[in-house]
Amino acid sequence: MTVAIDGKEQTMQQAGEHQFNVDRNHREKAWHIVQERWLIDRAVLDQLFLEMLALRREIAGNAGFSDFRDYKWRNLSRFTYTPQDCLALHEAIEQEVIPVVRKYTTRKAAQMSIKTLRPWDSNVDALGRKALRPFETVAQLEDGIQRIFNRIDPVLGSHFNRMRDGNLDLESRRNKAPGAYCGGFHQTGKPYIFANVIGVHDDVVTLLHESGHAFHFLESAHLDTIWDKGGMEAVNYEFGEVASMAMELLAAPYIEKEQGGFYEADEARRARNEHLLSIIKFLPYMSVVDSFQHWVYAEAPVQVSAAECDAKWGELWDRFMGWEDWSGLDNEKVSGWHRKLHIFHSPFYYIEYGLAQLGALQIWRNALQDHAKALSQYRYALSLGNTKPLPELYQAAGARLAFDRATVAELMQLVDQQLEKTL
Repeated sequence: MTVAIDGKEQTMQQAGEHQFNVDRNHREKAWHIVQERWLIDRAVLDQLFLEMLALRREIAGNAGFSDFRDYKWRNLSRFTYTPQDCLALHEAIEQEVIPVVRKYTTRKAAQMSIKTLRPWDSNVDALGRKALRPFETVAQLEDGIQRIFNRIDPVLGSHFNRMRDGNLDLESRRNKAPGAYCGGFHQTGKPYIFANVIGVHDDVVTLLHESGHAFHFLESAHLDTIWDKGGMEAVNYEFGEVASMAMELLAAPYIEKEQGGFYEADEARRARNEHLLSIIKFLPYMSVVDSFQHWVYAEAPVQVSAAECDAKWGELWDRFMGWEDWSGLDNEKVSGWHRKLHIFHSPFYYIEYGLAQLGALQIWRNALQDHAKALSQYRYALSLGNTKPLPELYQAAGARLAFDRATVAELMQLVDQQLEKTL
């Protein structure tokens, strides 16, 4: 899928770069071009999902389950938490995360001298500074990440270096599949990383994230069977994402040039703040995606329509993402579920990101007190692969598998304190 902006054909990833442009009119124009492209395929995507939904319900029934949610819970080996735990986490996020997000988005609107933030205002810098440009070429990105890992831990530096002889495919190009992920070759014992980088800070975070998955693969390579190892075949996906998300935060002190990274001190501070803000804004979005799937697979009528799916998505969006002003953009808002690949490709695989983000924030909390100890616990937990139950993996990393409001509140207080110190 591509779009033409300013006469230039671009991938959707490349088009996203326009949302960092300080010219608000340009951002809005580019945003509408992207949305219009998605809406062209609206009817096709509606029909595709409804066909998938019918088949998934049939599979669940054939397997003896009352609905696809119960089937998928067993299929994903979710033995240590329930659907009700997930719903409780959604409520905790609504109560404890959204007020913090509103605090900073309201401040951003005031800094931009606008009444409300529109969707095309989400990524731009509030003070009108140009987007961070940490690198110009893929080679520069790889070199910078290599220096960061060398400083964090020589073993991790060695792990990353092993992938640099052909196991990194990072540049965005036409006809390349979207997204980013990590995979692995068990015969050679080497992981690989696939991405679509365009030269922005998010690319740095993405490569740190996917490297965390690669480290999980390598740190658990000593285990006997594929199913024991961590990484791509992990049974405990919820912890697999801790490996990646925690690495984003463990690497944060090293993104300054003085530490081997990409930025001057003020730029590094800005990058860390943007990252923390992106984390707290993600948790409500995760709640939208997960809540939508609980509804569609366990509560929606048998003959549910695409219009009903749209209405539910819009309702959830207003509940969890209300700090953005989508007035006059109803079609774009309610069809937002089309733009989340997991809903089509990996049903119910999304709460993992929320649980893992809370785990990663706990590891980051520990690192603020003792970085070396937090890193040691992190690597030890990765080395366990899938040989321990999910709560024990979190415990080994110095964290807790949490759904409760108190834990969410504690972590949001910490994030808020860190942001207030540096914003």
